[in-house]
Amino acid sequence: MYGCPGRRKERGWHSHWLHIWRVTGKWANTSIFRVNDADELHEILTALPLFRYMEIEVIALNRHPASIEEATTGD
Repeated sequence: MYGCPGRRKERGWHSHWLHIWRVTGKWANTSIFRVNDADELHEILTALPLFRYMEIEVIALNRHPASIEEATTGD
């Protein structure tokens, strides 16, 4: 369903894949997704072309009460 990251806007990823950073000196990255549940994240990750070769660690994050974004956007 989701295809390749370079086409994420075409596939609706723009609403889920918020950030991606390259890990310096490694063949690795760190990404931030916004999803409703583990099933939705699983669907996105398993659709990646290189999924079967990836080592994935999932860490759930929540907004911090002192978030600068929270203070400026009112979310």
